Amino acid sequence: MSTFYAKHTSKSIYNIKNLLNKPFNVSLMSQQSSIIVNTYHGRVLSPILDQFSIKSGHKLYNKTCRSSTNCTFDDRFNRALVIEHIQIELIEKNYSNYRIRIQHVLSRGKKRI
Repeated sequence: MSTFYAKHTSKSIYNIKNLLNKPFNVSLMSQQSSIIVNTYHGRVLSPILDQFSIKSGHKLYNKTCRSSTNCTFDDRFNRALVIEHIQIELIEKNYSNYRIRIQHVLSRGKKRI
């Protein structure tokens, strides 16, 4: 039995041109997400990830392996966007208090091979 460590990171950048008195949606400028996978029992990851890609039908974009036990790839196969919608609403007239609503994309479940 082998243990794998996986870390998911994502970064979304939104553009707010000006703050308005009424609720408004915030525009997405860019988004990145990646997964780092490590194994600590000497298992070589690249062939395991290739097998996952073939069996699941998901291409692992920008896959790079710094060593045989440490690989990184984009999280494009898992979801299109992590955050689907952001809305900002002014709740005080002095422009110092806002309500921010963030709607996340639902996960499609676990991927297994």
